[in-house]
Amino acid sequence: MIKRHLSGQVNALRTCVIQTQKKLKIALNEKALVDESVSQLQKALVKKQQKVADSQKTIQHVKVEISELLKDCDEIEQFKTSLKTEMEQELKFKQDIQRIAIKYKKLIQEQRKDKEKIAQGLVQQKKILSNLKRRRDTLMHDNNKIYDDFNRVVQYDRER
Repeated sequence: MIKRHLSGQVNALRTCVIQTQKKLKIALNEKALVDESVSQLQKALVKKQQKVADSQKTIQHVKVEISELLKDCDEIEQFKTSLKTEMEQELKFKQDIQRIAIKYKKLIQEQRKDKEKIAQGLVQQKKILSNLKRRRDTLMHDNNKIYDDFNRVVQYDRER
């Protein structure tokens, strides 16, 4: 969204710069014409004093426009500088985000590996527990059998 906004502003600035350049060329052309008129008016100063005053008013107007255009150019330069700074900051933020994303991807992969190891360990623990239960049952059965055999022997000895 910021890029679109900035792109729109950049395009608007380009258009403004082009228009400003056109106005500046027009103003420069008008100034050249006025200067030419001034030299002709100096030759006919006595006859055309009124026209000289009008030309000076036009020159003043053109100077005001030129100063406004120069101010606009300065503002455009300042805006371009601030846009460049913002774009550099955006690039830095983007790079920081990419680095963080890579870091978290690595951490996620490590967690998955650890989870797989734990899962394998649990499977082995279940097998061990199952084997131990079978062994306990076997031992209890054998123990009961031995106890029964012992009791039979003791009873057999008593009977004798």
